[in-house]
Amino acid sequence: MKIYLYDSTFNGLLSAIHVAFYSKEPEVEIIREDDYLQTTIQEVLYIPTNQEKSDKVAQAIKEKISLTAFNNIYYAYLSEYIDAGTKILAYLRLGFKKGSEIDCYSYLDEVKSIHGYRSKVLLEKHRMLGFVRFQNYPDYFLSIIEPDHNILHLIMPHFVARLPKEKFIILDKKRQLAGFYNGDHWRLMPLTINTDSQTEDRYTLLWQEYFKTIAIKERSNTKLQKKFMPARYWKHLTEYKTKS
Repeated sequence: MKIYLYDSTFNGLLSAIHVAFYSKEPEVEIIREDDYLQTTIQEVLYIPTNQEKSDKVAQAIKEKISLTAFNNIYYAYLSEYIDAGTKILAYLRLGFKKGSEIDCYSYLDEVKSIHGYRSKVLLEKHRMLGFVRFQNYPDYFLSIIEPDHNILHLIMPHFVARLPKEKFIILDKKRQLAGFYNGDHWRLMPLTINTDSQTEDRYTLLWQEYFKTIAIKERSNTKLQKKFMPARYWKHLTEYKTKS
């Protein structure tokens, strides 16, 4: 059995799926490169992310299976289970045979697994909306979370709507990712400071880094945006806050 590694992005996953379909390999595992434990038995192939291939796969799923199926595999991807990529491939192989009726076959392992991963992600998202608690800092509110699944970008819109006039940060400590809302727009950024530090000003530094980063064109991270955010949320912020 071959192992296809991808760069952990959703586009990377779809690129690997494209290669798997066209290679006609009967058995393939698709794993995020960060999750792979090297062995000497299986053949490993790294699949680079290819936007054109990713777009073709996404379009084919929506047209030949359904938008629901596309959403299902996206939530399964967000689960970050080590076998999610392989399960998604099996689900899609069946989906291209069954078409829009794929989800009626919930008794089959190929479908049951994806539905299970989707349910776990959506359940955690729902729970997190009630579990998030903010600490009040002088210029903003802060919440630290460590969810099992990659749901930060799923919950950010809820808190933006709930706190439309406030500035806040939600930190996903497990993934070293921060969601920022400045009272106007929100975006995600990788953490650039040690959040385990005991320094009182560590989150203030993070907040300042956020405003500094959004003003530097060269540090725009389109790849990260594509991984965590739908395109309709891509906003380029121009204001910044300097250190006092």
